[in-house]
Amino acid sequence: MPCSNSTSPIDVSTRGSAGSCDLKCDYRFNYPSSTCTAANRGTYLSLSYDSSSSGSVHYNGQPYNVSEIRMYSRSLHTFGGARLAGELIVVHSPVKGGKQFLVCIPMRLSSYDSNATIDKIIRAAASSAQTEGDVIAIPLQDNVFTLNTIVPS
Repeated sequence: MPCSNSTSPIDVSTRGSAGSCDLKCDYRFNYPSSTCTAANRGTYLSLSYDSSSSGSVHYNGQPYNVSEIRMYSRSLHTFGGARLAGELIVVHSPVKGGKQFLVCIPMRLSSYDSNATIDKIIRAAASSAQTEGDVIAIPLQDNVFTLNTIVPS
């Protein structure tokens, strides 16, 4: 059931935009390493992220922690009017109170890289979390990953 005050999904487009957003969206991050579990939520995968390093993300001067990562197999938003193969949504909660901050990353189909973190997560979830409600630990190198290697700079 959709929320009556929802502002999402939207079409992300550069059409009609001009200049840089330096004063509107100062986004700085240094995500800590984390273990990872994946939960099949039916329409998306919910990935855990340790919030052991408080305020490792700053948006417009305010500190945030990662509260959840969602991976959709078709993008929730449209990008330039088109849905893409997938979308990663990193949900951040404010350390000092306020609204959540979401980073939405479009995912395209590309050549397979068996060493890429996203590929490892998808393969592990596809083989071991096939039913809604299934939760698995994702086996990654040293059992940790960081969003620094996934979120584009």
